[in-house]
Amino acid sequence: MASPVAEQKKGQDLQGTSHKSKHPPRSTKSELPVTSESPVTSFLKHRIIIFSRCQESYYQWLRNKLKDKEFGNLVDEVCAVNITNIYSEFIKEIPKCTFAILYHTTKFGRVNITNVTDALYDKELQDLSHHLGKDKVIVVIDDMKVTSTKEKDRILKSQPSIGTLTKELFLFDENKNNLSKQVTCLKTILGEKLIANTEALL
Repeated sequence: MASPVAEQKKGQDLQGTSHKSKHPPRSTKSELPVTSESPVTSFLKHRIIIFSRCQESYYQWLRNKLKDKEFGNLVDEVCAVNITNIYSEFIKEIPKCTFAILYHTTKFGRVNITNVTDALYDKELQDLSHHLGKDKVIVVIDDMKVTSTKEKDRILKSQPSIGTLTKELFLFDENKNNLSKQVTCLKTILGEKLIANTEALL
């Protein structure tokens, strides 16, 4: 026959077991549901800013495309920033985006992005790359007469900072004949950066 002390200990053990079964260990992970309004979801989509000295009407088609449903799982918001001679205004906008597009159209002038006389975006390109990282910056040159690989290589050779400071150079003609192909490439780039952002959270 068990002693009163043993019976008491047994009762305590059973009580402890019952207590554990009623209150399982709490998970260290967040139990909050991730909704479309969740900050986590917003972080895992890009806030894109298109920077340019050109009028916004020139690249409205690009903004509309990035807002299209095919970019819905990649892009949260697309904004536009007009670059003026007040450089501090440009600088303060950079931290507000996760991905930057530097836009230029030949309707605004010749292809003088950087590394050439009267370059329009020498310092802007450097600061975008420095603050965001080159993989989060692309250059778009619009309304080109020729958009071939040969023409792209020619521009990259004469303006090498585009290649060293940004992820990619996109050329579009006036009729956007190569839009589908370029969109596929852009979606890949945006997706790669979202994966990197996700891994940084883990």
